[in-house]
Amino acid sequence: MKYSEIIEKSQDKKIPYSELLEADEWKDRRISILLRDKDCCTKCGRTKTMYCFENKITFLTHETLNKEKIIHISKPIKEYMHENGINTISLLHSTLEPNLYCAISDTGILFLADFKNRKDHPQKEVFVNFAVLNSGCLMPLLIINDESTDDLNFVIPQLTKHSIILNVHHKLYIREKLPWEYEDTDLSTLCETCHKEIHQNEKIPIYSIINGARVKLNFTPCLRCHGVGYFPQYWNIANGICFRCNGERYEELIINHLNTDAASYV
Repeated sequence: MKYSEIIEKSQDKKIPYSELLEADEWKDRRISILLRDKDCCTKCGRTKTMYCFENKITFLTHETLNKEKIIHISKPIKEYMHENGINTISLLHSTLEPNLYCAISDTGILFLADFKNRKDHPQKEVFVNFAVLNSGCLMPLLIINDESTDDLNFVIPQLTKHSIILNVHHKLYIREKLPWEYEDTDLSTLCETCHKEIHQNEKIPIYSIINGARVKLNFTPCLRCHGVGYFPQYWNIANGICFRCNGERYEELIINHLNTDAASYV
């Protein structure tokens, strides 16, 4: 729904912040920021969840593989699968680069994978080496025909219990601006966990434009939602709106929020 349609539907009532986030203009803006940040939390480095064989997988972009820690055992993939009771191994494509992959077996074993030449060499045999991660854990490495790993780059995959959902975070708020009217530098991609932690532990600055100048306001974030204005996990109930502040996000804006000028967007 376009913003103009939301205004018409509101019948001059104050539009909750959570409803503004349903506007097509914000959805388009959100996608552009997620693409810029490569579908990756800029704080913890985790990517959005991928699903395979009922497993949830994320990539840890802040953890790099020391290529000197690759152990060359070179077992044929069929032999490795037989030894570990594996019937199927599925490739997963990283959202970060077009030539980076990981893989997972039907038994839940994660693999690093070099399949960047797979299309050019479909008949080459696949071998399994092993790599030692920075955490000290061993991870199997699928590689075509046991070729050199000197020029490989790996995104570290990890099984995760909960889905990694990405939010677009406003580093500051300006009362007169709609959510999609901010500069790129004022927006960043965060996973839900990091987003929640930032709002709980940091005070997001809020400003108002007075006589053409940006003036900082000494407002207190809502004591329930910590200034977010909504709860993503409850999006199916009134768009997840915080019932304490009704999406106003700040304690000072809670009183008489229904009579607030519709031009104030915070």
